[in-house]
Amino acid sequence: MSAATKTDTTIANTNVVTKYKAAADVTNSVLRKVISACKEDSKIIDLCKLGDAAIVDGLSTQYTKDKSISKGISYPTSVSVNNIVCHYAPSENDTTSQQTLKKGDIVRVQLGAHIDGYAAVSGGTVVIGASAEAPVTGKAADAIAAAHYAAEAIQRLIKPGNKNMAVTDKVQKIAGAFGCKPIENMLCHEQKQNDLDGQKQIILNPAPENRSTFATCEFAPYEVYLIDVFITSGEGRTKKSELRTNIYKKTGTSYQLKMKSARATFSDISKTFGTFPFTIRSCEDERQTRMGLIECTKMG
Repeated sequence: MSAATKTDTTIANTNVVTKYKAAADVTNSVLRKVISACKEDSKIIDLCKLGDAAIVDGLSTQYTKDKSISKGISYPTSVSVNNIVCHYAPSENDTTSQQTLKKGDIVRVQLGAHIDGYAAVSGGTVVIGASAEAPVTGKAADAIAAAHYAAEAIQRLIKPGNKNMAVTDKVQKIAGAFGCKPIENMLCHEQKQNDLDGQKQIILNPAPENRSTFATCEFAPYEVYLIDVFITSGEGRTKKSELRTNIYKKTGTSYQLKMKSARATFSDISKTFGTFPFTIRSCEDERQTRMGLIECTKMG
């Protein structure tokens, strides 16, 4: 009796490519919708809700016949403004929940969808009030242009035979040409089915102690990468903000949780979101989830 044939989960499989493309269609459509809604006086929380709801709605028309295929949000909508680099998705209970966008704000939107665990995550930057008649200028324009050209270069450099550190060096050079720097130690990951944080990584603007120890890898055929490019006109270093964390994901760390609330929360997260990031706001009982996450986050 022959062994069962293992399903190819790489993009060598045309069915996998189709799922990636379908997820990307939803993601890109929703991204355009959220960016279009980024206007002066728009509430950030409303924009996040708009994006998440639109992803769910867009996925409802995909793969409707096969009920066994999972579909969902692979990255909850985040709307990060000015000096907040990424991952900002406020909750109703946050003191900043009523924050609105102001003219001149530099806004980064990031979101994603998945079909059968094959995820498409995308992001974009918009400056509130900017137009063809009133274009972005100065340092903001330099940073946005640098990020654009860096992303274009990365797409061309990720091909079989090239190595990750070549990408690192090219992005550093492009950012420098605009008088900018990539955010220090930002990682881009290989991604696989149900996994946004694969083993192979690209590091941008590595700190000196990381550059010498960072694992060098060579790109191979049929790999997929999630590219995160964040450029700043500042020094490139980040610090923890005072804003409350609202986006979480499972790390894969094994630990026997002791508190009943933590075990219940972990079980709910695993069933509802799987391995993908999620926002507290999307949980049924936000207060209970926050309590359960205390032990989960302490233990990694």
